[in-house]
Amino acid sequence: MSCRLTDAAIFKLHAKIYAKRAQLLIIGSNPVLNTVELMSLKRQWFQFDADNNDRKHAVDPMSRFYLGLDRHLLATLAGRHGLHYFSTAHYLCEASDFCRLRYDGKLIYKDSEHINGATVDLFYADLLDTLKGIAITRH
Repeated sequence: MSCRLTDAAIFKLHAKIYAKRAQLLIIGSNPVLNTVELMSLKRQWFQFDADNNDRKHAVDPMSRFYLGLDRHLLATLAGRHGLHYFSTAHYLCEASDFCRLRYDGKLIYKDSEHINGATVDLFYADLLDTLKGIAITRH
């Protein structure tokens, strides 16, 4: 995965923020659902089967891109002073590239690209700890 332009933009933004004695936190994205996957999660009255569809295999191009970018940012941004990356991938996906579709029996997605507000509960406590850690390590 070639991310040189993205990396350059992140480092340029970080330099401007760091010059103002502030820190940059980038929060990871989430995999997306295609239309068929989204429709199959929103059961209609005529769909009785007990298939829960609790996870999806992230083989579609957008989900592969998401997981690849996440791995890239974890490796590239690690150890850079004042630049932090909070990955959401391990909350939403397993190492085997299967991603959750439900949390606590409820759908994670509000549409094909966005997680719903309740899904933030998966990583809220850890994100809060990250923010507290950043506040403590000011330069």
